[in-house]
Amino acid sequence: MMGDNNRIKFSMKNYTLDDNTAKALCMTLPFMIEVQELELLNNMLNDLMVGVLLLAIYMNPTIMRFVYVANQARSVFKNTLIKMITLNPDKLKEINFMKSMPTVETMF
Repeated sequence: MMGDNNRIKFSMKNYTLDDNTAKALCMTLPFMIEVQELELLNNMLNDLMVGVLLLAIYMNPTIMRFVYVANQARSVFKNTLIKMITLNPDKLKEINFMKSMPTVETMF
């Protein structure tokens, strides 16, 4: 599927990703080298699986944009993202976490 500005986008909207499906996505994502944008909207992913998903995103050489809207993003997600951004700050050009990360979680 083509995204904005002719970027190739992998998008899952309103599809419940259980742990096994999320694991399968994490295993294949590093090999999807033509995908430039990952969009996950309202997938009910748990915090632990999103941490693993972030590792898979950073293993993919072409993903530049990550849209993660209306999903869980708690301490494991936050700590993994901070570590990944510290190691490679230029990897992701755009990140959207709307309705995913509670304000109280980011304060600690």
